[in-house]
Amino acid sequence: EKPAASGTLQTSDNESLKTHNLPNAIMARLFFLTLAALTLVKSQQHIRGGQRELFWLDDPKTIETKGVVTIQEEEIFQEQAHYQDDINMAGGAEFIFLIAIEGSGHHLYSSIYERSPAKRDLIKLRPHISDKDVFDLHFALFNTVNLWTMKDTGLFSAPCAPQGPTNNHKPNGLNGTAIVERVSRKMKSIDERVRLEQKRDTPLIIPLNSAMGSQPEGMMSYPNFAGACRSLQYPDLDALYASCDAAAVSCRHIVLTRDPYRSLESTWRRHRNLLGRGVSPATLTKEFTTMLDVINVQIQTHPDRLAVCWNFTEEPEDELGRLLGWGKNGTDIDDFRSTYDSLFVRKTLTEEQRLEIVPPEIDVYMSSMIKAVQRVQKSCRDTLNEREESDKKGKGRRQQQQ
Repeated sequence: EKPAASGTLQTSDNESLKTHNLPNAIMARLFFLTLAALTLVKSQQHIRGGQRELFWLDDPKTIETKGVVTIQEEEIFQEQAHYQDDINMAGGAEFIFLIAIEGSGHHLYSSIYERSPAKRDLIKLRPHISDKDVFDLHFALFNTVNLWTMKDTGLFSAPCAPQGPTNNHKPNGLNGTAIVERVSRKMKSIDERVRLEQKRDTPLIIPLNSAMGSQPEGMMSYPNFAGACRSLQYPDLDALYASCDAAAVSCRHIVLTRDPYRSLESTWRRHRNLLGRGVSPATLTKEFTTMLDVINVQIQTHPDRLAVCWNFTEEPEDELGRLLGWGKNGTDIDDFRSTYDSLFVRKTLTEEQRLEIVPPEIDVYMSSMIKAVQRVQKSCRDTLNEREESDKKGKGRRQQQQ
């Protein structure tokens, strides 16, 4: 058998393919098809506990719609194809944010979550997802580990970070776009690992604040922490949901309200030495009224993201329990009620106690705060009622079409 001539490739059936005669257009097409195949799906392989995990960098939903090649056509994509099947079968993560002014009951929420089926489900996913993964996401939202070098890395805290040469700012200001991208990457990474490992249809609840103990990010209340920039240190729901949308993950919020006298008393009692000079019950009342009005606008701006309206001083909301996993997968909603009652003892303030918290001289400002709490509660109830009515109408229309 004669060797192939120079400039040819010998094929399996002894036919020679002259590469130098291939049209340039075909060669260029092959090059770009190969390049497209390599960039279509980008993944990173991580070794954790002897088990490999894949983390998608592109949206998996776009794999079969980009149209250059399909997963089945290229052997290089076989592993990714199996992973795609897994995430289509399993429920992903649902990120939940607790909205409330300071002193409303963030620590109670944390205690409830620690005893919830949702927390047990998260523990079952170790080491694929750990508490550290959730904490890292919290830090991406609000970070005060080092106020001079780290505060600008938090989505909510960055506008209050001192700007200087040591900070991660552009010359003309902070890099909010990069922060949103960082938050969305962390969300997407958690969501994809949940989909890969959980293997079930119901979502895994991931708390975005307040739960799992108070870390350097605080409870992300309205407002969060003290300092000269305190009045601006509150969550930006528009920015949060922009991050969620960029990651293509599910995000919702709980709205928590409490007797305003209790919120004031709790904040003043625990943090009066940290709030600094010039802060009094009167300034706190004014500040909380402003924060409540911010919350009211946020509720109305994002009605479809509302999960639960929770009044701290009333009977426990069963919807809160269901959101955290009770009443599902063999658990009883009564267990949620007993858990709630074991953690919270209801006490009614006497008139004398209220006067101790808010002296008569500032009652006019307290009245404004009370009205602000009522506005938030009404907006929350109205939003849920309107959505329930809309769902009923939609169900009725579908039944008529059938």
